[in-house]
Amino acid sequence: MTTFWILAAGLMFLVVALLAVPLLRGGRRSGEITADQRAQDIAIARERLEELRRAHQAGELSDEAYEDARAEIEVELLEDTEGGAVRPYTSGGRWLLPVLVLGLPALAVGLYLKLGTPSAIVGQAPTPAAAPRGAHDLESLVAKLAERMRRQPDDPRGWLLLGRSYMTLGRYPEAVQAFRKLRALVGDRPGVLVPLADALAMTRGGRLDGEPFTLLQKAYAQAPNDPTALWLLGMAWMQRGDATRALEFWYRLRPKLAGDPRDAAELGQLIARAEARLKAEGKPLPKVPEAALAASEKGTPSGESKDKGASGGAVRVHVELDPALADAVSPGDTLFVYAKAWQGPPMPLAVYRGKASSLPLEVTLDDSMAMMPAMRISRFDALRIEARISHSGNAIAQPGDLIASAGPVKPGSRVRLRIDHRKE
Repeated sequence: MTTFWILAAGLMFLVVALLAVPLLRGGRRSGEITADQRAQDIAIARERLEELRRAHQAGELSDEAYEDARAEIEVELLEDTEGGAVRPYTSGGRWLLPVLVLGLPALAVGLYLKLGTPSAIVGQAPTPAAAPRGAHDLESLVAKLAERMRRQPDDPRGWLLLGRSYMTLGRYPEAVQAFRKLRALVGDRPGVLVPLADALAMTRGGRLDGEPFTLLQKAYAQAPNDPTALWLLGMAWMQRGDATRALEFWYRLRPKLAGDPRDAAELGQLIARAEARLKAEGKPLPKVPEAALAASEKGTPSGESKDKGASGGAVRVHVELDPALADAVSPGDTLFVYAKAWQGPPMPLAVYRGKASSLPLEVTLDDSMAMMPAMRISRFDALRIEARISHSGNAIAQPGDLIASAGPVKPGSRVRLRIDHRKE
């Protein structure tokens, strides 16, 4: 019993000491860090909004696409900065020190004797293990946004961002729910129907028949040039066994991907497979639209995409799997390849997502894959390149994932990664 009170007294005075240090120092440092972060978030948002405005004025974005993108940026900024106002520096906390020193121990002992169980000190049962560390920052932000949407369910911009966030995290059923909420608020707009169809398909192993196909047809009727709708409708027709209809959509999509070498190369592979199927069946190929033909003649598509090389900051990454870990990979596992700043924010500058079963392979990470206009590979002098195989498909690394990394790497260079160990 005496030992308990000695330990308790020591812990109470330790707590008082820990509380006293920030009171004596004041809150200046914490406030300055928060202010810097908020200023940086606002500056990045302004830059993104300005780029959107220029693209809209140049006719590169429709009014609807512009409004959707602007709404997403504004909601992201709100989510990043609503964590509390910066508290100014003050020395008013110093008067609390004597109160803590004298009052906290007395209050703790009094409450314990009044409400506690002193008799349980001897021979008390073991306490449960401490809860594991919380989820990563992205999960926390999404959870916070979800909670805010429960309080403010009439905010369409919030549902749009929440649905896209769930898609990024691979939480497809929840993405479906968010996009359905958005649809109930704003109706059958292409910017709602297409992501809802995509999310529904992901919950069904990629199948686009049924409701996803109906949603895509509605979106296409309103926005026949929507790239995602064209891509998914082509996939839907291929799943139905109609390669001709699939090619009609993909031929129209091809010139729209001229500035995106990664997606253009992937589309080229889909087109090649569809054309090969028609040739094997002895069927003619559909007519290629003039715009798509011109893009193909310039070298953007059906086969290899142009390599930007060092001029665009592109990094070519050869990824392979250590044979010793071959049995640890399942056919449905997901491969992620990232580029991050060697020294800077942890947010990926470019991300490739594919099937682990396709290893070994070579991917190109470049500015076209940037998650934010202000965060591009070409803006950094040194990069960290990472590859990861996820069993869950989660965009956030989990213990047990197979990983590899290299750095510092200069933009424009080539990297070879061998996935040879697990994340602890």
